[in-house]
Amino acid sequence: MFIGLGTTINVVAIVLGSAIGVLVGSRLRKDSQKSITDVLGLITILGAVGALAPLWSKEFTSELPKGSPLLVILLTMLLGGFIGTALHL
Repeated sequence: MFIGLGTTINVVAIVLGSAIGVLVGSRLRKDSQKSITDVLGLITILGAVGALAPLWSKEFTSELPKGSPLLVILLTMLLGGFIGTALHL
């Protein structure tokens, strides 16, 4: 094992998935493309919920003022939206 193995695997998976999407995506019917996109979006939401769950742990919330975890989520989403808009993503 080496440092950065996870990042390397992630990059390879993204490149392979993108290549498959470019090669096969145009051959799929529009409704199939929409279904695939919807399912991937739902999986992304589930992953985000799993990543956000620790924000309500006792260790995290005890160190912050009451209501702060929600503000952390709001500010990071706003910041991400501004960055995405600035980069035309």
